[in-house]
Amino acid sequence: MKTEMARILRAIPGYEERILDLKETLIANLVMISEIPAPTFKEHERRDFII
Repeated sequence: MKTEMARILRAIPGYEERILDLKETLIANLVMISEIPAPTFKEHERRDFII
């Protein structure tokens, strides 16, 4: 159990770096999704953009 926790803790800096690299892409995608109109039961355009 302790070795598993140590392995997870050693991996955290790598995850942080990857998340920071994706930050702008994630924000841009969120903004783009919010620009697509999605009235109730007509969310297919947002779905298609995400997929």
